[in-house]
Amino acid sequence: MHAWVVACPHRSRAEARRLLVEAGARLLEVEVRQVVVSREPTGQPVVRTAGGSGARVWVSLSYGPGLLAVAASLAGPVGIDLEGETRPEISRLAKRWFDPVEADWLRERPAADRPRDFLLLWTAKEALGKALGVGLRDAGLRRRVPLPPVADGSFHPVPDGLWLAHPAPHPGWVLAVASGVPVSALVVQDEGDHVVPARSTARSRTSLPVVVRGN
Repeated sequence: MHAWVVACPHRSRAEARRLLVEAGARLLEVEVRQVVVSREPTGQPVVRTAGGSGARVWVSLSYGPGLLAVAASLAGPVGIDLEGETRPEISRLAKRWFDPVEADWLRERPAADRPRDFLLLWTAKEALGKALGVGLRDAGLRRRVPLPPVADGSFHPVPDGLWLAHPAPHPGWVLAVASGVPVSALVVQDEGDHVVPARSTARSRTSLPVVVRGN
């Protein structure tokens, strides 16, 4: 699986579609003009080659202020969520939406760590819901996630048979990536395809900046 984050000053559907098409072309190893984007009845985007033949690319989208994130995989469902570390009334939101165990854990965290810890939980729930194809429906924010959150960029197994990672795309941002198939490695590629630290961000040979790649 791959995940990318690009600048997107406005919440642009056209930019999202362009990024989905380019991600699909990269994974399917075809020309951009051969890629089409459709949607499931649930609203989830699907990327295939024109005519519906060939492999399907599972994709997921997330908008953040000024940024757009996309996850894509040929192996199975994916989910992604990107948030900036600015969300007020953390305790009230956690008490209202989170599982009581998570809300209690968050309340006991150091005040300086609480905003990021809140978003580690929030983005995990969003990404996992997208990978499951349900989003935050059916009390999705109350879906329990492991405590404390693992934020070192590595994938780890979570309930419902999913895998979850919190890479660090940029200071001040929290990114969660979920996979429906086991992911054993997490790397970032630079222009020469050399492996660099997983907490870094680099640019691939396409115009898409590769944030993570899982094998």
